[in-house]
Amino acid sequence: MTIDRPVRLDEKLQSLLQSTARWASLVSMPLRCWARPRRVAIESGHPGAPQAPRFCYGALVRWKSNLVPIVLAGLLLALVGCSSSLQSQVVIHAPPERVWQVLTDLEAYPEWNPFFVNVEGKLVVGESLAITMQPVGKDRQSFSPELLGLEPGRKLVWRGRLWVPWLFDGTHTFSIERIDARSVRFIQHEDFAGIFVPFVGFEPYHQGWELMNAALKSRAEGRGATTISAGRRTQEEEALLPLRRPRDRPTSHGHTVTE
Repeated sequence: MTIDRPVRLDEKLQSLLQSTARWASLVSMPLRCWARPRRVAIESGHPGAPQAPRFCYGALVRWKSNLVPIVLAGLLLALVGCSSSLQSQVVIHAPPERVWQVLTDLEAYPEWNPFFVNVEGKLVVGESLAITMQPVGKDRQSFSPELLGLEPGRKLVWRGRLWVPWLFDGTHTFSIERIDARSVRFIQHEDFAGIFVPFVGFEPYHQGWELMNAALKSRAEGRGATTISAGRRTQEEEALLPLRRPRDRPTSHGHTVTE
């Protein structure tokens, strides 16, 4: 039996970075091939050397010396300008406490969650979680976000990050908005930032959220899924159990009637 290893997001983005570097190298190759013989001829003092060195070779040297500030400026612009967001929501006809119970029962995720198929860790602010997710039409991916916020019954926030802040950040928020005593609006929202944002296709992830919302609705409303406390009696049920047992009542004819 072959078990597919989950593909980490950092591995995918590292591959994208390498591909971008190779593309840039190919684009700059004609310039390097053209500039090298001119530079050699100029430095050797050959009679056939070009007569306009200050425009070709000198400009190339100045461009290389200014490469670092150009790259830093580009990264700054990318950090400020490259951002995106996604949101998905669903109305669930269940009490807020029930929805929160299902959402925070991480051990039960493999039983019902089609997107976050496995989550390990503790819901403590500052702690990291080990998450495996299943985007629609893609391989499973794993990442380790940090829990940023926790408001019991209302909100859960974590942030995934690729190495350093300006590459790829995703801040995911789960919100439960109370409509009335028996219904809520469940919202998933994520803000993305970093230079790799324009190169990531988010539709498979958005479709995965939609599937998760539908599954959460079904489980919280008690349709098509067993509840977490299935097969267990509460203390109140145990106390009422003797009252629900059949009792035999004698009749005037000497018979007994079961009530």
